[in-house]
Amino acid sequence: MTFDAGTRLLHYELAEKIGEGGMGVVWKARDTQLNRDVAIKLLPPALAQEPERLARFEREARLLASLNHQNIAAIYGLHEASGVSFLAMELCAGEDLAVRLKRGPLPVDEAMQVALQLARALTAAHTNGVVHRDLKPANIQVAPSGDIKVLDFGLAKALAPDPASVDPRSSLSPTVTSAGTVAGVILGTAAYMSPEQARGMPVDERADIWAFGCVLYEMLTGDRAFPGQSISDSIASILKTEPDWDALPSATPRSVRRMLRRCLAKDADKRLHSAADARLDLEDPADPAGTGVESPTARPSPVSLLAWVGVALVAGLTLGLLAPRFFSGTQPAAEATPVHLEMSLPESAALAAGNFVSSLALSPDGQRLVYVGVDEGIRRLYVRDLQSLEVTALPGSEGAEGPFFSPDGQSIGFFADWKLRRTSMNSGSLPRTICELTDFRGASWGAGDIIVLAPSQSGPLHRISASGGVLEPLTEITDEAFSHRLPHFLPDGKSFLYSAYGTGLNSSFNFEDSVLWVHSLETGVSKRLMESGAQARYSPSGHILYYQAGSLLAVPFDKTTLEVTGPARPVLRGVAVQVNTGASQFDVSPDGTLVYIPGDTLGDDTQLAMVDREGQATIVENLEGIGRYPRLAPDGRSFTIFQIGANRGGLWRGEIGSPGRTRVAAGAGGPSSWSPDGQRIVYVGVLAGTTSQLFITDANGGGSGEPLTPDTMLSSSPSDFSPDGSLVAYVVTSLETGSDLWTVPVDGGEPEVFLASSSNEEGIHFSPAGDHVVYVSDATGRYEIYVTSFPERKGTWQISTDGGREPFWSADGREIFYRSGDNMMTVPVQLEAGFRHVAPALLFRSFYDGQLGTAGLPNYDVSQDGQHFLMTRSSELNLKTTAVQVIMNWANSLRD
Repeated sequence: MTFDAGTRLLHYELAEKIGEGGMGVVWKARDTQLNRDVAIKLLPPALAQEPERLARFEREARLLASLNHQNIAAIYGLHEASGVSFLAMELCAGEDLAVRLKRGPLPVDEAMQVALQLARALTAAHTNGVVHRDLKPANIQVAPSGDIKVLDFGLAKALAPDPASVDPRSSLSPTVTSAGTVAGVILGTAAYMSPEQARGMPVDERADIWAFGCVLYEMLTGDRAFPGQSISDSIASILKTEPDWDALPSATPRSVRRMLRRCLAKDADKRLHSAADARLDLEDPADPAGTGVESPTARPSPVSLLAWVGVALVAGLTLGLLAPRFFSGTQPAAEATPVHLEMSLPESAALAAGNFVSSLALSPDGQRLVYVGVDEGIRRLYVRDLQSLEVTALPGSEGAEGPFFSPDGQSIGFFADWKLRRTSMNSGSLPRTICELTDFRGASWGAGDIIVLAPSQSGPLHRISASGGVLEPLTEITDEAFSHRLPHFLPDGKSFLYSAYGTGLNSSFNFEDSVLWVHSLETGVSKRLMESGAQARYSPSGHILYYQAGSLLAVPFDKTTLEVTGPARPVLRGVAVQVNTGASQFDVSPDGTLVYIPGDTLGDDTQLAMVDREGQATIVENLEGIGRYPRLAPDGRSFTIFQIGANRGGLWRGEIGSPGRTRVAAGAGGPSSWSPDGQRIVYVGVLAGTTSQLFITDANGGGSGEPLTPDTMLSSSPSDFSPDGSLVAYVVTSLETGSDLWTVPVDGGEPEVFLASSSNEEGIHFSPAGDHVVYVSDATGRYEIYVTSFPERKGTWQISTDGGREPFWSADGREIFYRSGDNMMTVPVQLEAGFRHVAPALLFRSFYDGQLGTAGLPNYDVSQDGQHFLMTRSSELNLKTTAVQVIMNWANSLRD
């Protein structure tokens, strides 16, 4: 559900969104019953989907609501409305302490007053058995009067998954995915975590005492007690260093200095045991002039990190930030402990992990994560700066897939709308096109600005300059493989790993049959490394990470001799992988940080659904594997669908309501179209290399298709038959003009260009009378829907107003349908006495698979009466997640 100002939830009217984080979205709202302003915290949607977790949260919320203290933000109630659970809370005036500290340290007297109120709040909470677990300046609201309110008391624990679902013994287990309350899991924001939290041990109120000490130190000095350029640096500092005690102001009372040392004792048993003790020190500080200096006796010794090798850590729900490295400086790699963290992403920019290539990439310096996110059905690239909580969209990256970094980390390459593109990470400029492609199965950017890529689902790898130019074949296809894909450059930028797939069209989609190779640009020689290796990545630990048989494996590799030097060992089980291509959702940075998406195989099945104009769906058939481009026959009962997968690839025909399907064309590589009489079908066949060709065949199957277009075109996709069946309109991609609209006579004759320009035109469909066509163009800088007359273009009308893709004309000619994100739109039109149209209207909004990477190939069809839409949906194929897992120093888990 979308929430806007004015939305009512029970008797609360939302007024203004004032915050968003891992624990939910916060709105300022009006309680219309009691006529007061409140804060409404909309809880994460996942909570409502887990009844046991929701019940546990309700129990925790009742306990939290029992807290009644002037320095604790009150919880008024837990409610549910419109399918969302939310908390009504006290609306606190002022600014949070984190904002105040950006202006520098507080005066000693002011810091003492804030700390005193904080100690009183902690005392009240701990007395009632409530531990905050995520105390930090951002959770302390300071009013203009100087009074404070502590926010989110206990919510981190309340919102955590069921602790029983977390295996505390796991060290590299992807099942450890979020905060809990058992050993092996941590909760909290890194700079304020206690050592026991950082070790994943159970915590009690002494963790809050530690965080209290961190906050007080920061208020007095303006600096964090345990600084670090990244979260991992902060954790290392917490475990092995002491704060800079000399940075405390000279006016800090001796008793407060002593109290701070006791609050920040690394051994919890030697730490100040209660907030009440801190309160007493603050209420009556000895040596008020601050003339004494605490002697540094009995300082805790640095904690050896070797003591907790293999402990799994997961960052708290409010963290939303992963670290690029665990150690800086000269810390020996052998002492670096594997650490698990979780990075949370906003719901409005959830990661989409379901296409044929990986959806995420770490920058070479490990400081930024780029990923494919989805918002209201629009896929684009987002950047997560790992030093902040910000997630930003890259301009012009709509429809992007398969991001990959340049060696210097300043540019990102990706595939969108049948193009290989690049964009700057810093300038905010729009992407530049490197070249046109027929398809995409991965790319990597090496030295000398050379990009190696798989430009189609079959054929060899190619190379091209990152500045543009002509694609040049690089590897050589032999009888052993049908497709080379998923390249990855080694550190020298001159050699790369890649996977070779199958010996035929269907085999090429079975990544379990793939072979891992390495190729040298200097010698031009490819060397076979091992069987069954997909999505290979080199790690600075001297290993190749790759996916095989449900696991992420690591095999030792000599990057100088390009030889495997030992047996493979398992690293992780349960990393999400695309079932047909082997594209696994993980990456590793040169500093040894591993990120991944937990899950299983994606794309195992597809639902074919008939959806009415209100968005109500009836499942027609459950298909094994990926199903795309459903097309209804003129009789409204038969349909064709293109499928991908080992032993089931190609174009298939079925009957709605009847089991069983017939393969029409095994060599089909995409969409199809029925002739008006339902007797013939035109489809695209993908040829070896970078070309494709249209074929026409009998609709009953059983025969081989006849070529309809030459085999010299870079890419072609059929769109529609003319109403009289004499022409087929289709899209051709060329290096010179991009995507253009062509027609070809069905019974012989040369293809002709209908519309070619400097813009991209796609998705052409005829009106029922054949005198107009609808199509998609990016002439304005984004894809919109246009209508023009046919065969001569005497007028052109833009009929969409806010972007549009995948157009279809209704059979009666009175409507044009198209999609805009998750929205199914309709535009009423009139063709008598000239073309006229009205403004687009929304039919329904619901998540169904769109065509990934293009705007003009509808992944649905419209029934003859215009009342239903044949659509595909696969929740697993387009997995949306807001949690990315990270393991720092993962390779040390392999040490014996």
